[in-house]
Amino acid sequence: MNVLITGANGFLGTHLSRKFSVRDHKVIRPNSFNEGIEEPISFVLHFASHPSPKDHLQMPIETLMADSQGTLAMLEMAKEKEAVFLLASTAHIDQSGDPTAERSVYKEGKRFAEALTAAYQRKYQVITRIIRMFNSYGPGMKLDDGRAVPAFIMKALRDEPITLIGGGQLINLCYVDDMVEAILKVLFSNSPAPVEVGGDEQVTVHRLAELIIELTKSRSRLEIIPEYVQSERPPNNSKIYELGWKPQVSLMAGLERMIEDFKQRLGRGERRDE
Repeated sequence: MNVLITGANGFLGTHLSRKFSVRDHKVIRPNSFNEGIEEPISFVLHFASHPSPKDHLQMPIETLMADSQGTLAMLEMAKEKEAVFLLASTAHIDQSGDPTAERSVYKEGKRFAEALTAAYQRKYQVITRIIRMFNSYGPGMKLDDGRAVPAFIMKALRDEPITLIGGGQLINLCYVDDMVEAILKVLFSNSPAPVEVGGDEQVTVHRLAELIIELTKSRSRLEIIPEYVQSERPPNNSKIYELGWKPQVSLMAGLERMIEDFKQRLGRGERRDE
C-alpha cells in the first residue's frame, strides 16, 4: 500500500515512516500541501505541524496554516484518492482559553482541523480518523525542541541549571514507540470519533527534572520560580484501551533510551537547530 505522510521528517512522522517501511508499504513524503500525486494512495496521515511551544511564538502563522490550509489540502487528497484520512490532533483542544492569546495558535489550529475533518466525513463520506495525543517523547526529538523532556536532558548533559516555573504541575508522557502503535490502532479502527491517547504515568515537572538529573549523573541544580501552573488532566484512554492498546515502555526506560540517543548525537557534534 502507498501511505502519504505529511510531516514525515518530523519526530513522530519519522518513526511512523519507519514502521510502515518495515511493513513493506511505500511512504510518500510530499514537499508541499499542493503537490500533485499521480499514484494511488491508501492512507493519508496529516502530521505536518509545529508542536513545540517556541514555534508557537516564533511561527504563529505557519502553525495555524499547517492545521487549516494543510488539513484542507490533505482532506481533498483523501477525497480524490478515496483514501483513509488520519488527523494528528492534541488532547489539549478541550482546554478553554482566549483564542487570541499568543500561545493559543496550536490548540486553535487543531480545533479547526478537527471540525474540518468531521465536516468532510459527514458531507463527502471521507473515511476519517482523529487521534488526540498527549505529550510524546523519545529518541529523534530535536536537541533544541523546547519541550520539557529534551530541554531538561540538554541542560543535564551540560551540567547547566534547570529552571522550573512552578514545578508541581503534573504532565503526561507517552514513549514514541507506544504512541506509534496507538496511531496504527486508531488508523485501522472503524470509528471517526476522536480517540484520546496518553501514557499511564503522570509525573510532576519537578520529579521529571530530578529523574533526568539522576539518570544522567548530572551536576545540574534545580532553580524554581514559584508560580502556579495548571496541571494536565489525566488522559481518558478508554477508547484506545478498547482497541487493544496499552503502553509498554515505562517512563524510566523511555528516558534512559532518549538520554542515550542525545549523548550519541551530541558526541557526533550534531547541530542543536537540526
